[in-house]
Amino acid sequence: MGHVILKYHGQLVSVLVTNSDGQHQGHSTQSEALIVSGQSDGYQMAQFQTARHIVSVVSGLSDSENLLIAQSHRTFGIEAYQGCRAHSLMAANPS
Repeated sequence: MGHVILKYHGQLVSVLVTNSDGQHQGHSTQSEALIVSGQSDGYQMAQFQTARHIVSVVSGLSDSENLLIAQSHRTFGIEAYQGCRAHSLMAANPS
């Protein structure tokens, strides 16, 4: 569905939003979605699923910072990205 690249404290953060395959019921609202996190090859990963989407956050940040970004996307919802082109989304957060 979309890929957004953010900059947070000087680090790039990848936020990937895909459609759910429908096998998992997900949660009716993003605020109820459980965030699962882990690490691979030095990158932090966090993921949650709603009734219609899977959202993955990958970065070189600390686990707590990566989870903070995932929580903010869960709270504000992915609807904020609807109608936007992924390649035109680039945000910068002052360090």
